Amino acid sequence: MVKNECTFNYKMEQVLKSFVDLETEKQWHKGADLTEILETGAEEDCATETRHVHSKFPWPFTDRDWLFRRKIFKSYLGDPTQSLVLTQSCKHQKYPEKKDPVRAEIFLQGHLFKDLGNGTTKLTMVSQADVKITGMIGMAEKKMPEGQYKFFEEWIKGLEKIYGKK
Repeated sequence: MVKNECTFNYKMEQVLKSFVDLETEKQWHKGADLTEILETGAEEDCATETRHVHSKFPWPFTDRDWLFRRKIFKSYLGDPTQSLVLTQSCKHQKYPEKKDPVRAEIFLQGHLFKDLGNGTTKLTMVSQADVKITGMIGMAEKKMPEGQYKFFEEWIKGLEKIYGKK
């Protein structure tokens, strides 16, 4: 289980859009070299989407792909200052699991976006996932925190590019 928190000097709507809007996300998310939205929909209190993401991994690891379904709650628990994105792996006929790339699994992942006022947003991310790295576990453990930091750093730089530096 991984928990990360990050504060962005941008409005919650901007941070949320940069995460869930595919065209906006492509401007900053370098880790995903191919992302496709397979289905979209709506439930009573949230939007839904199914995505396929392919990522190139550095040597000595092989590439990974993710196939997941998201629920996007723009007003979490009726509170307009909070939005929640829940993500979980799924199956889809267009992308059956195969040997290469390795299919990573997201057991459950949540991104809680909290509007702190004054154009500032706090993001709390909790993730239980398996990126299917076997062998070289010590190397993977050293790389993962560095990779998570780089992910948030990349996201902030993307927001600066899209919305201007704050």
